[in-house]
Amino acid sequence: MLEALLALLPEELLEPTPNKAKKPAEPLLTRTLDFVAALAADLVHARAFSDKSAWNRCLSVFIGPWLLQGGDGTAFAEKVRDHFYTIEKVRLVYTPLSSGKILIVDTGETRTHPKWQY
Repeated sequence: MLEALLALLPEELLEPTPNKAKKPAEPLLTRTLDFVAALAADLVHARAFSDKSAWNRCLSVFIGPWLLQGGDGTAFAEKVRDHFYTIEKVRLVYTPLSSGKILIVDTGETRTHPKWQY
């Protein structure tokens, strides 16, 4: 979760470390991101993707003061929500297997369609 937040943060908030993992420029920002990552994880676990106000309350309030461009964390909260919502939509896609079965990614179970039985 923290890695995703770091990837979505503006570059000016990160240390300039080429070819290394991204790292916040300020130690206090690291603490803030740890807290925000926990809140975002709760929202993802609850699948609260349609509740944009919850994402704004949980993310933008804490990240907003760190942002240099306008100080509004709403756009960042929306980016994070969109990122995890896209992952959720892909996770729910049925994945065909070479055996003629379908893997239901949401539950991990496999099923065979009656017309695919040999």
